[in-house]
Amino acid sequence: AGVALLLAALCSVLTLAIGAVLVGRPVRELVHHARAVGGGDLNVRSRPSRDDELGELGEEMNAMSGRLSTARDALAAETERRLQAM
Repeated sequence: AGVALLLAALCSVLTLAIGAVLVGRPVRELVHHARAVGGGDLNVRSRPSRDDELGELGEEMNAMSGRLSTARDALAAETERRLQAM
């Protein structure tokens, strides 16, 4: 019974460690991306490394950053055009 309990505990720790690597690292990268975009860095991109919901979220965040960058550039160009027209 003691050996079975020890084996179960070891399996639990191993499962948690693997989960932390497989889920924790991509989530930390996405958090870093979101914070960078929130701070105004629209050039940051996530590395597409997964074929699941986290990978899809990273791709969408990349696309969002690109669209925001395009919109910011268009706004800056329009502002410059209007200032020159004054």
